[in-house]
Amino acid sequence: CIGLAASMGSFILVGGEITKRISLFHA
Repeated sequence: CIGLAASMGSFILVGGEITKRISLFHA
C-alpha cells in the first residue's frame, strides 16, 4: 500500500516535470 502510493507520487512528479518541459518547449 505504501509502496504503491510512493510509486504513484513519483510517477505524478515525473509527469509534472515532463508537462512543464513540453509547455516550456512550445512557449
